[in-house]
Amino acid sequence: MSYTHTEQETPVKRNSRIATMAAFAVLGALLLSSCASIFKGTSQSVSVTSTPSAAKVVVTTLVGDVPVFTGATPAQFKLTKTKEYQVTVTLDGYQPAKSMISHDGIEGWFVGNLLCGGLLGMIIDYSDGAMWKLAPDQINVTLQTAYLPNGDKALYAVFVGMDDRGQIRNFAVPMIRDDAPISVRAQ
Repeated sequence: MSYTHTEQETPVKRNSRIATMAAFAVLGALLLSSCASIFKGTSQSVSVTSTPSAAKVVVTTLVGDVPVFTGATPAQFKLTKTKEYQVTVTLDGYQPAKSMISHDGIEGWFVGNLLCGGLLGMIIDYSDGAMWKLAPDQINVTLQTAYLPNGDKALYAVFVGMDDRGQIRNFAVPMIRDDAPISVRAQ
């Protein structure tokens, strides 16, 4: 003989079970919302290399010209995806090279908000920048030998000085090779 015990569900237990399921549903929706923020993040890795190497890299925001990274090539760093950037690579004796890093489309995970997360997820991904892709994420620079603005390739000595307004200025002085014999007179 077997006994089967069935317990009647009371209204309190039923309401408690419904509240628990609702809490898990809301928590799941919040966790799955903002798909790009969760799966791709709000920052992106960027690398800069140069030939020759050991060049100075300065990354500034495009708006406001705020420095966000300074280093030497080869360099790797993370940038927040809410902004766009300018990368400047410099090395003594070479022309500066500049490159832009800008928004290049939308992360595929942002569209995932249509399936789960909805409008709330889209707003979160937009506000924290996770919806954007930055490009390029790899910058390779071949620095060119520096010449004067007029294209003159003659040998020059370049002096760096500060003007009366505190601005750094370069002064190019042509170097003249004199092959004439030197004569010394004794007195």
